[in-house]
Amino acid sequence: MGELKSDILGAFLLVYAGLFPVVNPLGAAPIFLSMTSGSSERRRSRLALDVALNSFFLLLAQYLLRSLLAPITQAVHSRSIRCF
Repeated sequence: MGELKSDILGAFLLVYAGLFPVVNPLGAAPIFLSMTSGSSERRRSRLALDVALNSFFLLLAQYLLRSLLAPITQAVHSRSIRCF
């Protein structure tokens, strides 16, 4: 069980390290604040939570779909005709 936890933690850190530069929350924060400057603090917090949840579920759905479709795409690629 300890090895499974280590594998999960390693995968999480690998994905997090790969997505952090792409998402760039430190660079996006000033843009978010300037676009919501007229909003109340409560509205801004709610919007930030909505964005975070939508991003999480989008990534989760992409991960699950890719996991489900991987065997199909591997089967298609293994049966393709090589022309060279």
